[in-house]
This record gives sequence, structure tokens and C-alpha cells, in this order.
Amino acid sequence: NTAQGAGAVRLRNASTNAILKTFMADFGSYFEYSFTSNFALRTKLQSLNNAIMIYPNPASGQFTIEGEQLDGATISILDIIGKRVSELTEVSSDRVSVETSAWAKGVYTVEITKGNQKTTEKVVVY
Repeated sequence: NTAQGAGAVRLRNASTNAILKTFMADFGSYFEYSFTSNFALRTKLQSLNNAIMIYPNPASGQFTIEGEQLDGATISILDIIGKRVSELTEVSSDRVSVETSAWAKGVYTVEITKGNQKTTEKVVVY
């Protein structure tokens, strides 16, 4: 919105906080600036997403977590407020059944961690 005035954007060095570049711009529009970095700005944690299946979803009574890379993983299941309702450590097979009959109906988060790899999936219990 051109009626909002003007302003400035500054790029700073994350280590020294020194100003690298200042842009005086009309923020009623946009600006574009291309740059390169000599180091990684961010690295994504490796994920097991493609190797894990959770079924049936939605689930009633129980659900199954299956995947070739599941052996040796830790599985944590959290309710909607983040409270851990179940945890399986040192899984020793590629298929795990999780009993849900005592759980409240709702959405749960399934966190699977193996070494430096991690995936998070949702499962609905009804």
C-alpha cells in the first residue's frame, strides 16, 4: 500500500552484527536482492517420511506403524497438548501395533526417531 510510507531493510552479519547492506525502499511495492553465502544458512534434519507408514488412519482400537527403517527406532506418541501417552524404545521389528482403546478420541502426534533421522506424523483416534 503506497500510503504506508517508506522504510529500510538491513542485512546484518549473524556473528558480528555488522551491517552488510542497507536498502532504502518504498514499501508500497517490493524489492528483490540476490546474494550468495559462503556457508549453509540452514540444514534440514534427515527424515524418515518416505520409509514409514501408519495405518489405518483414522484408527479405532489400534493402529500399525510399519517401515524397513523402523528397527532400532524410538517411537513417542503425544496427545494434542503434547503429553506423552506412549513411548516405545529400541523397536526390534519393522512393524509395531499400538493399542488405542484406552485413549480419548482425538488427534495424536507420532514421533519416530532413529539416530539423526526424525519424522512426525499425525494419527486420528476415534
